[in-house]
Amino acid sequence: MIREAYCSTELSKSLVAAGYHGDNINGLYVPGDEADINKHYITLSCAMRWLREEKDIYLNIRVNPIHEFTHELDFDFVVDILDKRNDRWISTDNDIFKESYESAAEAAIKYVLDNLL
Repeated sequence: MIREAYCSTELSKSLVAAGYHGDNINGLYVPGDEADINKHYITLSCAMRWLREEKDIYLNIRVNPIHEFTHELDFDFVVDILDKRNDRWISTDNDIFKESYESAAEAAIKYVLDNLL
């Protein structure tokens, strides 16, 4: 079963503290203060879009192949961050290695909140 990926409660609280103010659900704006949706139900995609559109910070999550001494293909996900406000790329190759796209996205959003905002 495929479901929407949400930020953790801790990360959602950090996003709200940084100025995130709500999602648009099926075309209907749901204010976070009234429905308490921001504190528990921020999707990874909405958080990444908010960083792009409101903060001018872009997250690039990419596959990083692992070349071990085996014949099996394996990979991790790593993140590059473009901070257009300061015209710089931030490579997190040494900081963020995750086994899933969603884990990498969550770690990248947390990195931005902790280090760039």
